[in-house]
Amino acid sequence: MYLVAQYKLNELMRQQEDYKWKLAQITGEIRDLTTYAENIADSDNLFGSLFTTPASMYGRQLAYMNGSSIFSETQMNEQMSRLQQNPWYQEEMQKYQDQPAAWNARYQQMQNYFRQQARAQFAKYESRLLHEKEKTLENRKAHIEQSLSAIEKQIGNMQKEISSGSESLFGGGNQRG
Repeated sequence: MYLVAQYKLNELMRQQEDYKWKLAQITGEIRDLTTYAENIADSDNLFGSLFTTPASMYGRQLAYMNGSSIFSETQMNEQMSRLQQNPWYQEEMQKYQDQPAAWNARYQQMQNYFRQQARAQFAKYESRLLHEKEKTLENRKAHIEQSLSAIEKQIGNMQKEISSGSESLFGGGNQRG
């Protein structure tokens, strides 16, 4: 019986190590996700933040930067197209008729405003996705921690039984009547 108990203990310890490895892996994923979220929160320095992006999130950050750029340009073009149909825009153009440099500056200012709005909208969407992924990872982590705790409790109980040499492990041994 002792060998069976020792085998069960070793199996529990193997399971414990598996759970510890899974816990370390998921903790790393959460840490990487948090670093990525911090990097994209600073939308003014996305390119510079690539140097601090974890390898596991590097591709996602590149995709985010590309998507954000395309989305902001598309949105800006749509907004500018709509704006050019507005009578206010025509009035503004007339005001700057004799000042092409000032008009160009004003035009760039409007474009930048629309780009910033679109980037903020894109970042909000990505933030929502990250929040959902983080919740999923946190739930998995909690489940793993519960399982690990249960295994550790079983290991403790099994070690006590083995070290105390209880009759349940040795089946009563050499008792004489």
